[in-house]
Amino acid sequence: MNDYDSYSPNRRHAILAAIGLAASLAPLIACNKDTSQPPPPRPNIIFILVDTLRADRLGCYGYPDAQTPQIDALASEGVLFERAVSPAPWTLPAMGSIFTGVYPSVHKANDYSQGGGMLETKVRVVDDDWDTLAERLQAAGYETAAFSANPFIKESTGFAQGFDHFDSSFANNATQGGTVTAAALKWLDARPDKSKPLFLYLHYMDVHAPYIVPDDVLAEVVSKLANKSDMRPVQRIEAENHQGFFTTSVAKYRGEPYDRLRSYADYYSALYDGCIQSMDREIGSLKSALTERNLWNGAYVILTADHGEALGEHLVWTHGFTAHQDQVHVPLILRWPGTLQPKRVSPVVTTLDVGPTLLKQLDLPILQRAQGRPFVGAFEKSDFKDRVTYSEGVKRHEKMNEVAEPLGQLFNLANDPDEKTDVSADHPDEVKRLEHLLNLQIQKNEKLAQGIVAKSAELDTGSIEDMIYLGGEGDDVTFETRECALIVYPWKLLYSITPETVAIQRKNAESSADSKAP
Repeated sequence: MNDYDSYSPNRRHAILAAIGLAASLAPLIACNKDTSQPPPPRPNIIFILVDTLRADRLGCYGYPDAQTPQIDALASEGVLFERAVSPAPWTLPAMGSIFTGVYPSVHKANDYSQGGGMLETKVRVVDDDWDTLAERLQAAGYETAAFSANPFIKESTGFAQGFDHFDSSFANNATQGGTVTAAALKWLDARPDKSKPLFLYLHYMDVHAPYIVPDDVLAEVVSKLANKSDMRPVQRIEAENHQGFFTTSVAKYRGEPYDRLRSYADYYSALYDGCIQSMDREIGSLKSALTERNLWNGAYVILTADHGEALGEHLVWTHGFTAHQDQVHVPLILRWPGTLQPKRVSPVVTTLDVGPTLLKQLDLPILQRAQGRPFVGAFEKSDFKDRVTYSEGVKRHEKMNEVAEPLGQLFNLANDPDEKTDVSADHPDEVKRLEHLLNLQIQKNEKLAQGIVAKSAELDTGSIEDMIYLGGEGDDVTFETRECALIVYPWKLLYSITPETVAIQRKNAESSADSKAP
């Protein structure tokens, strides 16, 4: 019987209880084996989530204009995954997958809708029946704490399960990293019992629009653009489709020279780089503060992103609208002292693998139904292969003007990492093969999701206001799955997925099977 066939809330609670019992008995077992050697202490775990961070805008990923010395130094001390892919191009489903280890269409926290003026906003939630990475660690004796600046990552959306302390009181797209770090440090200093190993989750929003940067960085941005003569104007269709993105209430971005610069794509791209520069500084401050508290040097540090950011590629801005690489290729760095030797890993992996990998390294049971695979040890072997990765759950405004694209696009990422040339017409057999694999993945997800009921919650008024700049006020907005991507490196299939196209694919597959039957 498969795990998903026998899964139930009661079984989940029994498993978590068993993990806790095993953790409590571990010292006794170790003593019985060798009384002279106490069991090694669990490492602290620092999970740094930088919202909206593209991999290709970091120095350690080859970006020539990067000013990211702190992140680059972290990468030099750990394992950098060159081709990590997010399972979704927006926060809610991507983070649901990192914490549960399953794809968005399985955990079902993959949708939200906005009523008139965004006053009736409903959002899917991570149901309490799922056991999560935080719950696994909590049951194993970790003290778990989360500090989230993202309005989607809150207790009301199901992300607090497994955390002893969860603080999203400052969640806002404009919240700066110093606020997140300060809240975490205040809690750390007030802990009455510092003997437990620590799982600290920090969700930063510095890189997310509206791209607020410190004054000194903003001055650098303006200075560089003043000397640039070939700036690309924002095209009309871009402005029409992303009005909320191009409208900001940030006072420092008004008047000259910003009114003039805001009509150019290069301005937003430069601001985005400035946000990364500012975030890198904050990571340096975090490192120093945790080092002073003896919480950094021996800790397992994980740095990744929920998704990337479109900066005008394919006439798209912000994120969540396509599964192109600019939105799903994310950094993934694991600095685990004494366990992982520094290196770069080129085969494709997915952030779905992070939880299973961490749990395996800690010798804890993998998450129930997990579709992610643990890769600790595997990438050190010469036969470590590319992961077949899948991204889904794309949201698209129902009133958005469509940028004409064929149903299925094929890209060779080795030759065309920016996905500028659709080669589907030249490789019809490859398209057919990837379509088949994509359909199989969808069917696997459907089977795994059997019995899972999608649940929603209304976002509180504060959360709606925190995200208000994202949409056009007064619109009735519906976001739906419109596009999926399958990567079998170097090939990537970008495919529009609707219930109708899935039904057609399934019917064709059944007809083909019937014709071959004896």
